[in-house]
Amino acid sequence: MVGLWLIALHMLGDFILQGAWMSANKLKSHAVRTIHVGVYMIPFGLFCYIRQMYFGLSDARCLGFMVTLFVLHWLTDSKRFCTGNPWPAKPIMVDQTLHVLQLAVCGSLFL
Repeated sequence: MVGLWLIALHMLGDFILQGAWMSANKLKSHAVRTIHVGVYMIPFGLFCYIRQMYFGLSDARCLGFMVTLFVLHWLTDSKRFCTGNPWPAKPIMVDQTLHVLQLAVCGSLFL
């Protein structure tokens, strides 16, 4: 069940909360990428807070999850995963696959 929540929160943070300005500039600017990832992390912060209040998630585990996910998302978004492949959907597919794998690892380690 936690995995489904993490994917839903990822979709919220990476698509709905990401404005066109962030999307257009996050590869060019460290500051814009940092803002994007900060906004992306808001739903996960609320999720961790609820897990702490009702399910006893420790502060250390919550912090570990948040920091690790922030760093991994920032690093993944710093590179457009593209090869000479003419298929235009490939970069986003690779990007999203990496993000889902990161969620699986972070969720397994910390939540």
